Formats: sequence, C-alpha cells, structure tokens
Amino acid sequence: MKLARISAIVAAAAIAPAVLFSSPAVAAEGTQPVTTSAPDTAPDTKPADPAHGSDSSADDDRVAILRILADKNTGRAVREAAQKALDGTPEDLRYFLEVGQYQARLQDDRVRIAQIISDGGPSLQEAGEAALTANTPEAIKYFLEVGQYKAKFEDDQVKVSQIINAGGPEVQKAGKAALRTGTPESIKYFLEVGQYEARAKDKAAEDAANNKPTPTPGTGDKPTTGDQPKPGTEVSGKPAAVVTSAPNAAAPAGNSGTELASTGAGDTPQWAVGGAVVALGAGAGLVLMNRRRPSAGR
Repeated sequence: MKLARISAIVAAAAIAPAVLFSSPAVAAEGTQPVTTSAPDTAPDTKPADPAHGSDSSADDDRVAILRILADKNTGRAVREAAQKALDGTPEDLRYFLEVGQYQARLQDDRVRIAQIISDGGPSLQEAGEAALTANTPEAIKYFLEVGQYKAKFEDDQVKVSQIINAGGPEVQKAGKAALRTGTPESIKYFLEVGQYEARAKDKAAEDAANNKPTPTPGTGDKPTTGDQPKPGTEVSGKPAAVVTSAPNAAAPAGNSGTELASTGAGDTPQWAVGGAVVALGAGAGLVLMNRRRPSAGR
C-alpha cells in the first residue's frame, strides 16, 4: 500500500516539469497571430497617409491663392502677399489663406476709400473719414458695401436742388419730379440725362421767343411783309397825300377841258372852289349889267 503511493508521487514529480514547460509554448502559440498581424497592416497605411495628405493640402492651397490672383478686383497689397506666399513654404501658403489675405485686403480697402472720398461730396467725405478713423474690418466693409451709397445719395439730392435754383422752367419741373420720386434711380437719371433734356427744351422756348416777328403799328399783330402802303394809309405817323380828280366838276372859264387838282383834303375843297368860280362869274355878270343901264338911259 505504501509502495503504490510512493510510485504515484514519483510519477507525478516526473510528469510535472513536462507539463509546466509545455504551457508557455501553448500560450505563445495562442498569441502569435495577434502579434504578427499588426506589422503586416501598419506599413501599408499609417506611414503613407500623413505624407500623402500633406502634399495634397499644399497643392490645394496653392490653387486657392492662384484663384485670388486671377481676380481682377484683387488689390495691390493682396497680390504682393499672395506672391510672397507662393514663393514660400506650405506653412506660408496656409498662413496667407487664413490670416495674411485679410490683413492685406484691409490695406487695399483703405486705399479704395481714400480714392472714393477724394472727389465726393460733403456727406460722402464725412462717412469715408469716419470709416478710416474706426479702422476696423467691419467699419471698412460697411462703408464700401452700404455707407458710400447712402452718403452719395444725399450729395446727389443737394446737387439736384442747386440745379433747380439756377435752371429754367423745364429744368425746375424735371428736378422737382425727381426729388418727389426720391429714389437713387430717379436722382441719377436726372443728373445724367434729365437735366440736359429739360435744358434743351428751355433753350428752344427762349429761341422761339427771341425770333418772334415784331408787329407794325396800326396793323395789329400782323407782321410786316414789305408791301408798299396803300393810298390813304399813314406811314410813320404822317397822312399820305392823295391826288384825285373831280370828274363831275365844271371847268372854269378860260380853262376848258381841264380838271382841277385836289389838295389832298378830300372832295369838300373841290366843291368850294367850284362854288367860288360860279360866284365870281355871277358877280362879273352883275357888273356888266350895271354898266349897260347908264348907257341905255343916256
């Protein structure tokens, strides 16, 4: 009985080392697929993707900058900064797109405002100077997109009022109509077109008034035609002499077959002359009769 137990212990002691040394090998064989799979996939993905993405990003940034340069509205400062970024590193490209272009555009916008207010009216100059004094992207942008047009509209309304004060009837009529409408379009049309059309109408009316014929005194509103005055009419305020004949007047003695000339005073003097002649004839007859009576008495 004791011998059997001793044999079992001896057998267990002999088998134990084999079992202990075989267990790590089995464990190693169980974990080996996990450790060998990682090296197979890692070299194909992780090292290649970052490098490929960096090159693509730099190319995209370069294309974006080239598009900015192609825009005809891009200012001088933006162009200089963009060209400098193209000559630099990928980091310079990214910095220009995220920061540099906006800083350069602010400089260009300030130059634009200075150009706009250089020949503008009082309201436009005041609004532009206020934006330059603020010197913020928001103030600069507001003036360029909104403020300058509001200020210019105010200046244009003042111009229309000045033109009305110095214009003729048609200019005043057109200018007041534009102010009543009160839109930028109506004000702009009057300043660019309407005032000149109205001024042409006033000029035509003035020329017509200056070329109107002057009526001749005594003829009403009829213009002079250059015809000779008719007999009996007045010329320069003096009566015209009319020479007429008296067809029914008796010729005086000693002037047989002749007619008396009129003095131009009408028919009444002609009859008076005829009566005087008759009276003289009758008087001469009476004298002859008186002279004959004494001779008969003797």
